[in-house]
Amino acid sequence: MKGKTPKLGFVAMALPGYFLGDEMCKSKRLEGIEMLKKAGYDVVAAPAVFSPEEAFEAGKMLEKENVDCLVVFLTTFVADYFVTELTKACTKPTFIWAHDREVTCISMVCTPLITASLKTLGRDCCVVSGEIDDSYCLEQLFHYSRAAMLKNCLYGARFGYSGHKPEIMYSMAANEYLLDRKLGVTIVNMPIEDFYAEAEKQNEDEIRDRWEKFHPCVGCADVRDEDGLLSIRYYMAARAQVEQKKLQGYSLNCFPNLKAKICLGISMLNDECIGAGCEGDLHATILMTMVGWLTGQPAFNGDFLQLDRERNAIMFSHCGAGATKLAGCPKNISLKRSIETNDGLSVFYETEMPGTVTLVNLMNGSDELRLSVMRGESVKDNSGYEGNPLALRFDGDVRTMPDVLAQAGTGHHWIGLVGDWVEELRLFARMTGLKYTFVSPKKD
Repeated sequence: MKGKTPKLGFVAMALPGYFLGDEMCKSKRLEGIEMLKKAGYDVVAAPAVFSPEEAFEAGKMLEKENVDCLVVFLTTFVADYFVTELTKACTKPTFIWAHDREVTCISMVCTPLITASLKTLGRDCCVVSGEIDDSYCLEQLFHYSRAAMLKNCLYGARFGYSGHKPEIMYSMAANEYLLDRKLGVTIVNMPIEDFYAEAEKQNEDEIRDRWEKFHPCVGCADVRDEDGLLSIRYYMAARAQVEQKKLQGYSLNCFPNLKAKICLGISMLNDECIGAGCEGDLHATILMTMVGWLTGQPAFNGDFLQLDRERNAIMFSHCGAGATKLAGCPKNISLKRSIETNDGLSVFYETEMPGTVTLVNLMNGSDELRLSVMRGESVKDNSGYEGNPLALRFDGDVRTMPDVLAQAGTGHHWIGLVGDWVEELRLFARMTGLKYTFVSPKKD
């Protein structure tokens, strides 16, 4: 599976009447559209723009199309009014590509004029200069368009908040106004009593059928049937609420009553790329949903748990609610009762995320949202921990990391995805006004 494809609003521009190559704008426009489609983007192209009035009309058209990102293709010198009028009508992040095939077109000369105006107006942009198919320009567009896509997908996205935060976790408090103002998300508050009521409505035959098809597929199922059936019932209740409330993500407070009874349900929701966070962590739920949009794969969710000083690695894990798809193979999965409550059903396996892994944390501040990101290399876990352990090796001394995280003000849940997504997350934080920190161990 792959993530969502960014939807680009393409606008080719030229200033007419000054013998600077404006007659080539239409042909270059067609080249640019073909180039972006070949690169795999969903492209909505406006007519060629030769005036501020045409730029405004192009912006209105692209706003109606709900593009993720504007791509402004400067085919020659362009007045900054063209771009400010475009972005007045369509307020999406703007990627400016100065086409530099002919030096007489001087497209690069106008970029500081444009970007100075956009900066003053508080509009985010990225600027590159190069020929069509220039690899550096395309790489920067890859990062920028996906950050813009995350921003656009979040706007109006609905996240269920069932049972709120655990009574023992002060730092898990969420500020709904701040989440709305910064990310544009809608928080749907859901009493935990509604969840239990929905669970009672679920069909008994379907519950048993799902359980009998599921548990023989895993490597070990050392659980009671009654716990397995209850876990399926709770999954179906959560899934029903997602559909009824039209949710993109679902945060459920499992502490202190549900505990491992909901682990399988959380696991199954994340297998479907419905971001699902336990312990009432609304911020982790939002991040897990974003991972699904980026990669088309479920996200890892784990606590900062143990330092491996010999290998300069850190082990992250949660208690056993990881998506089954992250086990590599169903036969690697063990279903066991909770070690804390001796009931329920936990999903145990060593997380399979080879190569580079990016971890991200979102934390509520008194008047800000803090986005912290780290990057490591996956190594085999040696801890023997029975959750969903993921061990990552870092440059620098991992013994410094606890204090590094303390100074960054990170929370305890880290959301992981395979690959290096640091640049996309940095740009996303800039676009949304989040406080961004890249965290890594200190070096000698």
